[in-house]
Amino acid sequence: MSVPPPVPDRLLSVVSYQVREAGKICSRAVALKVGDRLPEAPIFIRPHELVRAPLEATYEQAFRRVPRKYRERLAGGA
Repeated sequence: MSVPPPVPDRLLSVVSYQVREAGKICSRAVALKVGDRLPEAPIFIRPHELVRAPLEATYEQAFRRVPRKYRERLAGGA
């Protein structure tokens, strides 16, 4: 298994792992930087079955449920 080296201006990543056979693992990586929208990422359920997870929409929906005073702090407010 190998994950590509980080790109200098994109030091964050979203990685999905898939077990193909005993001892063989495949990974899919997307390089990101702060401020990038999160991609849709595959979540592998079985060797050839996956569910696509809409990460950005999921996190946005969860963030809306965080109490306002914490949302403001997390978003850089006072």
